Amino acid sequence: MAAKRTPPKPDYKSYTVGWIAILESELNAASLLLDEEHAPLPRKQGDVNSYVLGRMGHHNIVIGFTGHGVYGTNAAANTVTNMLRTFPNIKFGLLVGVGGGVPAAAAERNPYKDVRLGDVVVSQPNKGNGAVIQYDMGKLINDEEFVIQSHLNNPPTILLNAVQLLASHQTLGKGRMGAYLKTSLTKASQSEYMRDYYFPGHDQDHLFRSDYRHQVSNSEDCSQCSLRMAVQRLPRQSSVPSVHYGVIASANTVMRSAAHRDRLRDMYHIACFEMEAAGLMDNFPCLVIRGICDYSDDHKNKVWQPYAAMAAASYARDLLRVIDAEEVGSMEPAKVPAPTPAKVPAKVPAPTPAKVPAKKPVSKPQNPQPARPAAQPVAQPANYYGYYQGGGGVLRGQQPTMGTLWTPYYQYY
Repeated sequence: MAAKRTPPKPDYKSYTVGWIAILESELNAASLLLDEEHAPLPRKQGDVNSYVLGRMGHHNIVIGFTGHGVYGTNAAANTVTNMLRTFPNIKFGLLVGVGGGVPAAAAERNPYKDVRLGDVVVSQPNKGNGAVIQYDMGKLINDEEFVIQSHLNNPPTILLNAVQLLASHQTLGKGRMGAYLKTSLTKASQSEYMRDYYFPGHDQDHLFRSDYRHQVSNSEDCSQCSLRMAVQRLPRQSSVPSVHYGVIASANTVMRSAAHRDRLRDMYHIACFEMEAAGLMDNFPCLVIRGICDYSDDHKNKVWQPYAAMAAASYARDLLRVIDAEEVGSMEPAKVPAPTPAKVPAKVPAPTPAKVPAKKPVSKPQNPQPARPAAQPVAQPANYYGYYQGGGGVLRGQQPTMGTLWTPYYQYY
């Protein structure tokens, strides 16, 4: 009987999907959903990322983590650059984590179409807008209106097709997101270090009116905020998150203004705000998946963050289920983003020196005087004259005659 062949150990080229996590809760949520965790590989020189390696379904996954307290578009871009250098066979990426939701302008009759805490938003082009826009890049018109001018690259076709297929599975009751979420919640409940990873409950989901400000400054405690100022919405009967598709707004800014949130929603049909995607979309083929942990207003708090991270990770895990591994293997690897060249100020041309009129040559006297220290010229008595005549030398001690240009002669002492 032939002995079973031991599968080769995964190396740097074995991984085809890059998964980007920013917060520790996002890293933990992704790790809980691995079907198999692989041993870490030696760190390559210059790569400051932390990685968790493993398999989800038929895909080998690299989960890249930026490090505690490192956020924003630059952090995400640096993470991807290091990841692609270390794992050169990655084909696309998933940016999976939490974000701020954007409630609808009018009350929804279907409570599952209204964005709630714990729901998932997936980046997708909508009404002429790209899947991700950078809302802090644009131009100010007439000192009043700021117009966004940064619509970034859309996700690759393989991911957009998978999103559509998974949406169909969910409509037909064949989606597995709820099952993956339940599994990860069960695993989290068995760890005393993950007590915050649970479903907070519909009674902890409060959307306050846009004109009602948070009542306790410098605190996330909403206990002093009046529930009479909360928007009345139809209740949901299920705790399974709903999935929404639309434009995700990204910037190096935390959105904490309901008025600004609503204004951008009405202009660009935004469904979610976050802080990393703008650093990736133009240089890395990826899809943005965000679990909703707040409503992008000043009532923001972190109670829903762990659960929202798990909901987003569960959707991403289900998305990989409908992506064919052989098709991924046939794709070209993602390219390492080229460094952005530093802007060099335009050189100011040196001023052209003024043209100095050429001096007429002056013949040296036949008996030159010895050099004397420099001093201010002093005019001699009137009987000392010198003149320039044709190309001749300077003559002294002669009286002027008619027809000759005479000038006082200066002698230096």
